[in-house]
Amino acid sequence: MGASCCTVTQSTEKATPSKKKKYVTNFKFSHAFAIENQGKIDEVYDVSKTILGEGTAGMVYKATHMDLGFERAVKSIPTIDADELPPEVLVLRGTDHPNIVKLYETFQDAKRTYLVMELCSGGELLEAVMRASVAGEFTEQQAATYLEQILCAINYIHSNDIVHRDIRIENFLLKDQSERAEVKLIDFGQSAPCDDKSSLSTAVGCSHYRAPEVIQGRYSKKIDIWSCGVLLFVMLSGSPPFDGDDDEQIFKAIQESNADFSGTIWSDVTQCAKEFLGMMLIKDPYRRSSAEALIKHQFIRRGDVAGKQPLPSVVKKIQAFKTASSLKKVCLTVIAKQLSRKQVDDLHLYFKTLDKNGDGTISKSELVNGLKKVGKAIPGMDNKQIGAMMSTLDSDGSGSIDYTEFIAAALDRALYENREVAWAAFRTFDKDNSGQIDKAELRQVLENMGQVDISNEKVTQLMTQADRNQDGHVDFEEFMLMIMEE
Repeated sequence: MGASCCTVTQSTEKATPSKKKKYVTNFKFSHAFAIENQGKIDEVYDVSKTILGEGTAGMVYKATHMDLGFERAVKSIPTIDADELPPEVLVLRGTDHPNIVKLYETFQDAKRTYLVMELCSGGELLEAVMRASVAGEFTEQQAATYLEQILCAINYIHSNDIVHRDIRIENFLLKDQSERAEVKLIDFGQSAPCDDKSSLSTAVGCSHYRAPEVIQGRYSKKIDIWSCGVLLFVMLSGSPPFDGDDDEQIFKAIQESNADFSGTIWSDVTQCAKEFLGMMLIKDPYRRSSAEALIKHQFIRRGDVAGKQPLPSVVKKIQAFKTASSLKKVCLTVIAKQLSRKQVDDLHLYFKTLDKNGDGTISKSELVNGLKKVGKAIPGMDNKQIGAMMSTLDSDGSGSIDYTEFIAAALDRALYENREVAWAAFRTFDKDNSGQIDKAELRQVLENMGQVDISNEKVTQLMTQADRNQDGHVDFEEFMLMIMEE
């Protein structure tokens, strides 16, 4: 296995201030989950000198929350404009998908912006593939399992009108070292808004993974699909489909040659896999398959991550979520964001089962179809009840259920009533570490979760739900009582 180290060409486009403002606010994501902090990161996290990796714009270090003990990855990138967050932050703070690395919070000073992200201890996907290949244990089935997750992440960002522009095997990590570790897409430093009618022109991305239309200077979201094809080609053969001694030769091969499956190594690769590769490595982007279509292909279906039908008890938890106070729902969402995959493994698999098209959200039709069997075991569970459940779970009004919305609604009480778990959520609200949550801090969390036009009346109403002694603040004991309410 010998994928070469790739060179990423940074964008040379320089926008005027007005264009820049339009650029960074043009993302389709309607909600955000990361917390913005004005304090110093070293007052909250112990950032080690251990370098975990290097992105297109900065280094990534391991860090530990000094009070709560959470281990995180911290990416440090230059602060270009103190009044505007970098595009990478704006994309990541709005994403909510199990195969995209989580952004928990950000810190910013005059020189650097710090992205506090999910720590992926399993290392690079490239390393895992190389180890398995050397041992003779890497199979098409494993490749399909990886590609299913990769394409789900791509389908999610494309459906939100985002193009990554730097898809390559080095930009995927494994969540942990377990056998079923999730694949996580990272490094959105080159990402950009791009809807179905838009085109971009900046030459970006790794040379070997660059689509023909990028070289030609006019392209769309489909460049990510081409790059996925190159990635799978590398997995199955150990080398890129188009090679050369320098960028000029590589680009010439990309534009003039077709992917070659005639070598000895391809004799053991199935026709199904070759057909699947061909659907991605089509030079005409209009004929190139979409991520959603590729997820349904026979090659991917063989690598499906095993799903599980939601149990009636889980559905009942979701039904009970409807009667929870508005503030409790917000708190459960914050808790769900912080929990590890291990803590919500069954719920994660339930979500994957319901999300039939792999776009990282559950539509009403997917929810109805997915709960039909379960509904028979729950009195009164019909399409009307499922519709009401849909309205309850869709907290941001997007028309579909996001990953964290589902996890928050289905959490087991024993998990979120744990004082350590609740304390971690409380500290997310208590930004000044005063031991109390005030209205300004509550408003900040609501805004960071994507809620806009929050009136003073609404904030006061939410505070009243937990402020037992009516002193205008919520301390931890009041917070716990609110969490534990039926």
